[in-house]
Amino acid sequence: MGKLLLFYNKHQSPPSPPRTYKSYMEQSVESAMQETMLTNPNGNRNTGTYLMTDTLAKIIDADEFIPRFHNFETRADTVVTNILHRIGTNLKVDLPYWENILNHADRVIPLSLGFAFDKGKIAPLDRGLEKLLRMLAERAEIGVRGEYDADYLNGYGIKNVRIIGCPSMFYHLNREFTVNSNVNDLQRINFNFSTDFANLGISQKDAVEIHWPLLRYFIDAFEQKLFSIDFTLQKPPFAEVCDIHSILLSYGEVHHFYSACGRYFYSAKDWIEGMRNNDFSIGTRFHGNIAAILARVPALMINLDKRMEEMNKFYKIPAIDISDFDNRKPIEYYGELADYSEFNKCYGKVYDNFVNYCEKNGVKLKHRRNNHE
Repeated sequence: MGKLLLFYNKHQSPPSPPRTYKSYMEQSVESAMQETMLTNPNGNRNTGTYLMTDTLAKIIDADEFIPRFHNFETRADTVVTNILHRIGTNLKVDLPYWENILNHADRVIPLSLGFAFDKGKIAPLDRGLEKLLRMLAERAEIGVRGEYDADYLNGYGIKNVRIIGCPSMFYHLNREFTVNSNVNDLQRINFNFSTDFANLGISQKDAVEIHWPLLRYFIDAFEQKLFSIDFTLQKPPFAEVCDIHSILLSYGEVHHFYSACGRYFYSAKDWIEGMRNNDFSIGTRFHGNIAAILARVPALMINLDKRMEEMNKFYKIPAIDISDFDNRKPIEYYGELADYSEFNKCYGKVYDNFVNYCEKNGVKLKHRRNNHE
């Protein structure tokens, strides 16, 4: 395989320890705001996105990391990016930007491509985006996250497509990876909760009615001291609280819960290591539970939309729909649903599929040189 470049901003994954919400409370409001400003490289970062980018940096044998808007001066065989992992309804592509990359590279690989859903559907492709996807498919297979994405592209006549899931599931580059299904003694629970309601295509009223019982369940468990809770945030605490306050509910109702249980990780390595202290994970964040799975901790996904549903079906990750969550059930009930026997049986197959995809499309994996971690 020839020269391979990977879009990855190294400074976005600092070796910072996990931050608790309490530690943010102990600093000035001005300092907390500055830490989460969009102009700050670490501000307002979605943990799911950097778990994906950190995974690519870990497993891909790139000749060079390049930043966004890299000035191409020499040719490359393959350029890898994850920028198209969630294509929303308002995405308008900068065709000259992509055409410049394609003028310097034999192929561009978006690992992996997926679409957002709006009211249960994927919006029609923007013409510029459709042209870009056709150009990419002419040079390499487009690796997509799930069956809905593949069927959608096929409907546009884009057939050079393969379902590969999300590369974050292959963080360890270990075909024999398995997850423990022993959830008999649930003492310490990892809980995650999506505040990304704006992208679900539902009203604020519907968001409150659907999601509030889940959050209230864990607030009540915390107040009644039923079990220990680590509430893993998807954004730095100040940004997360702003989302909760403006989208879902009064901040005052969750203040004590956030203060006592909230935590945020700044690197994938710290995040996965932190999950090892938990007995079980549950919540509506896909990567919030993937981090636990990578730590071999059983997790129960709570599906919010078809995007989560297709990913969980592909990997055979235990899941329920948000509408099926019953706050009258004890946590042990949900723990028993996290049976990873089917996941463990199929993992080798999806792993082989991912490795084959990479080999066929010019993406060098580190284990092909250094065996496995």
